[in-house]
Amino acid sequence: MMLPEPAIDTSPESANTSDRWWKQAPGVEKRTSKVEQVDRHYFEMCVFTLIAERLQSGDLVIEASEKFSDYRDQFVSDEEFQQAAAEYCRQAGLPAQGQGLADHLRGKLSETADKVDAGFPDNEYLGIENGEPVLRRIEQRPRPENLSLTEQMIREQIPAVSLLDAMTDTEKWLNWTRHFGPLSGHEAKLDDPIVRYLTAVFTYGCNLGPSQLAQAMRGTDRRQIAWINQRHISEEALDKAIIEIINGYNRFLLPSLWGSGERASADGTKWDLYEQNLLSEYHIRYGGYGGIAYYLISDKYIALFSHFIPCGVREAVYILDGLMKNTSEIQPEIVHSDSHGQSETVFGLAYLLGIKLMPRIKNWRHLTFYRPDKKARYDHIDALFSDHVDWRLIVDNFEEMLKAAVSIKVGKLMPSTVLRKLGSYNRQNRLHWI
Repeated sequence: MMLPEPAIDTSPESANTSDRWWKQAPGVEKRTSKVEQVDRHYFEMCVFTLIAERLQSGDLVIEASEKFSDYRDQFVSDEEFQQAAAEYCRQAGLPAQGQGLADHLRGKLSETADKVDAGFPDNEYLGIENGEPVLRRIEQRPRPENLSLTEQMIREQIPAVSLLDAMTDTEKWLNWTRHFGPLSGHEAKLDDPIVRYLTAVFTYGCNLGPSQLAQAMRGTDRRQIAWINQRHISEEALDKAIIEIINGYNRFLLPSLWGSGERASADGTKWDLYEQNLLSEYHIRYGGYGGIAYYLISDKYIALFSHFIPCGVREAVYILDGLMKNTSEIQPEIVHSDSHGQSETVFGLAYLLGIKLMPRIKNWRHLTFYRPDKKARYDHIDALFSDHVDWRLIVDNFEEMLKAAVSIKVGKLMPSTVLRKLGSYNRQNRLHWI
């Protein structure tokens, strides 16, 4: 176990050891420079609590560990960064210097604040009460005439299609099962391999399980279905087949009428799992044991990426992974989500990656609103602001922030790797302050 840099200050003035431990371990009310004795049990609890917090935040690492190794080792080297930084800034639309980025963001924040302040008197839905913004409910639009008739006609014109039939049709058009085969790399020696691949994909894709499908479909055996899944279908092969289907779907005209492909929505759905499972956790909000299937859905109404995460993890940690791993022809630049898909660190990293994050934020009136500078004042919305931006932090640490973004862009690490560290005990994490 090692410190990647001096991360834990053991001096009495340090905030690493909170006041509650000082009252329990040394048995004193105030911090002192000299401690003559400590309560052994409380002292051990204090030490291991600090170790756990630093491991989570990344300020303490374990060499050769899969989860707690130094994530900074995955950053691009200084030489690679210098070669790629200028081109990355050009592609992402970012200034190449820290001062330029600070000036750009200050101007953008000032422009937005001035625009909101000027339009506030004419905004009938937004008000300020006791220094907090209040949104009034927008009146519901009336239902269009003959909407029910139109819906009925659409249902009559579009007959119901079996899911297996749809899978069979797409296989005939795209031949996406060609990505499956023996994991050994040898040629498959199966009777009707396409039928068996389609059966296996339908079984596990619908979460039925081989036993349940074998009972419902004649001529199938649960052991054969499970064998195909274990020996012929890998995660990499599934990803290739999914990209094949997404690109084929994108060639149709109808999806382009639903959306442009520039936007996507991210959200999670709880799936029930057995309690004795490595990924299974108890979900407080939904109740019961399971995991979260996190999806990135294009505005063309097709899933671009899915990831299975534990219930205890904040969904915002994985919201950017879908965009990085998505290699299909549909490349969204704007991501919508609910309150669980946002945080200050996610907003900052998304901006550096050239992604526009548009979440729905619950209780947003309690958030901190920042002035462009200390002297900025506004006629109508001045009561909203409680702090100002320290632009010097951005200027001084621009290179480190950009290095993390470049490392993600070139595939050295995933956004979730950085966000997990920033979201865990982030007050101790040095990168969080950057």
